[in-house]
Amino acid sequence: MLFLLRSLLHVLHFFYYLLTLIASWKSRPQPHELSYPRKQLPRHLALLLASDGDESTSGDVTLECFLESIQRTVGWCREVGIRKLTVYDREGFLSTNIEQVSQRLSVPAQLPQEDEISEIEYPLTPPPSDVSDSRPLSPVNLSSLDLDVSILEIPAAPPSKQESIGGVKHRRKTLLSSEKHNTDEITIHVVSRSSGKPVVARAAHVMANDQKRQQRRVAIQDLNAILEGDRGLPSPDFMIVYNTSPSSHRRKRPLELYGFPPWQITLTEFHYCNEYSPLSWPWAGLSSRKPEPLNEINFRRGLDEFSEAQMRFGK
Repeated sequence: MLFLLRSLLHVLHFFYYLLTLIASWKSRPQPHELSYPRKQLPRHLALLLASDGDESTSGDVTLECFLESIQRTVGWCREVGIRKLTVYDREGFLSTNIEQVSQRLSVPAQLPQEDEISEIEYPLTPPPSDVSDSRPLSPVNLSSLDLDVSILEIPAAPPSKQESIGGVKHRRKTLLSSEKHNTDEITIHVVSRSSGKPVVARAAHVMANDQKRQQRRVAIQDLNAILEGDRGLPSPDFMIVYNTSPSSHRRKRPLELYGFPPWQITLTEFHYCNEYSPLSWPWAGLSSRKPEPLNEINFRRGLDEFSEAQMRFGK
């Protein structure tokens, strides 16, 4: 009798799985193609990569998944015309393996100075009082302040034979094709958890000590110029939050930013890739425990969402 009840329960689960799968396919339309003329595109895109840290998944497998996601995203950004890309992971897989990232993209990396990287650990969400737990920092010169940001410059693709005759580049005939050629060059910022609160605290402490000696007030504009300057992290217009763990798609979960630098996201739009997928159910026999890199469907869906966003800037 117990066997029959278990069998009946499995049959009911199977039919429920089929109905849910069909409903999920029909309920959401497919996103537009990359070449679709959207109303607006982000000038600076941020890609937040997260992982649930399954014990059965090694760090090398997670790193490879992150690298594949970056490589794909760079290709999509080049195709649609996005010139700035920030890639973030909380644990610093990418920051600590920046040479592998640069090799994967075949570009030289501008590495932060190792002797200036902060070892302070900050919680992902602020406690009731951050001041009491903060450690004093020794003042350093602002010009040598490390912001823990690695920068990769991907050069523009060389012109084709039709565009260059006798070594001389010919002007494009249309503005659209000219803009597409200019967007071939992409700047990538690689950041981690240590690029957020520790950097803000370190920069503010240095500025306070420096301006105290000069008897000046600390200005928000000065701090912003440091954090978002040439060596820092500019504010992204749009962020795609993607969890590479298949288990993250088995249920709806609230948006989490995993310690992304908070200073730069006051006006950032977010797209959360948290689609409920029955294919990720372990009993369905169709899921994999391996991390899954970002796919083009999620990227295009994010661009569609940003295209319809209204920028009110707090008004």
